[in-house]
Amino acid sequence: QEGSETTPDSHIASLTEPSDAELDLMTSISECWPDAETLLGRYAAPLNAVDQAALTSKLILKTGAIVREILVTSKGRTRGVRFVDAAKNACVEVEAPIVFLCAGALESTRILMLSNEALGLGGESDVLGANLMDHVVMSAVGQGPALKQGFTTLEPGRCVFLPRFDRRHGDLGEGQRGYGVQIYRSSQGNHSSYFQAVSFSEMTPRPDNRLTLNHKNTDRWGVPTLHISCRLSDQELERAQRQSAAVKEIADLMKIEVTRI
Repeated sequence: QEGSETTPDSHIASLTEPSDAELDLMTSISECWPDAETLLGRYAAPLNAVDQAALTSKLILKTGAIVREILVTSKGRTRGVRFVDAAKNACVEVEAPIVFLCAGALESTRILMLSNEALGLGGESDVLGANLMDHVVMSAVGQGPALKQGFTTLEPGRCVFLPRFDRRHGDLGEGQRGYGVQIYRSSQGNHSSYFQAVSFSEMTPRPDNRLTLNHKNTDRWGVPTLHISCRLSDQELERAQRQSAAVKEIADLMKIEVTRI
């Protein structure tokens, strides 16, 4: 419950306190940039939902099933799924009153597009496949001096987070898309440390950045692959340069020898 202006408060999964190395990093950043906000990265272990479902004895898990499309009724309601059984190399249909599509951004879109070819699942809007977005990411990696608390390993999700680091000089950046930085530190032997600072900013949605089905190029099961047409705007490329400069400034502050940006 940090009360941050830019990062909403949430229900706490587990209380964490900064280590000596994290506190040293947070203090150094606050002293150099008093307007920069420093938080510990928020992390909760993923819910083990599959095991929980298995305990109900109502779960059937089908492996080697490559989903081709969602089946739709004449009224446009989902009624099941058609998939390729990899072991038999044959198409199989499964009926279901409810279908959860959780195949990730690109594959979920591909399945919806393949389903749309028959009776339509969002294709009539001309939004399906359009406005593809990604993060604009700049990362600095390097080596630095030994960490203050002694030998430290990287724990999952553990980092120092700097939300809206673009405001570190007191400028609110009115009208500008901002960026944050996540910083990871761990020991490399007794005398040096690993450093990575990763900056993320938002890619704005534009209709030209889109996915389409490529019927001429199919996967090993004969299903059309995706054609991805996507590029960064001039504004995003300019922001990436500012992000690159920011992660380098943090590395210089911590006396890091940067090996790659």
